[in-house]
Amino acid sequence: MGNAFKKLNREINKFNDVLNTMSVLIWDSRTKMPKKGANSRGYQVGTLTSVARDILLSSKMRKLLEDSQNETHNLDKDSFEKKTLSHLSEAINYHDKIPEKLQVKKAELEPLAHNAWAE
Repeated sequence: MGNAFKKLNREINKFNDVLNTMSVLIWDSRTKMPKKGANSRGYQVGTLTSVARDILLSSKMRKLLEDSQNETHNLDKDSFEKKTLSHLSEAINYHDKIPEKLQVKKAELEPLAHNAWAE
């Protein structure tokens, strides 16, 4: 595979690392964390949501996506590379439509909402 797709994969991996970190924090908030920590944990998850969004919607990610699409134009539409690019393009288009403040606020409230639901 070409250089652009390899670079894109590294950027996707960085994005995925942030999402996995958020998942651990959310899991902890649901299983181990004291209830009084929910507000603080919400801010942490909100910050990571913003970081993940910044990576996903960055000009670097968009440029690597475009370069990778050009690089893989001759591959079968069902190839791993083409499917990856299609899913990434859909994710970018989806998250472009949702205001950052709304995404962050939702993430911040999730630990509090879960605590309320669990009671």
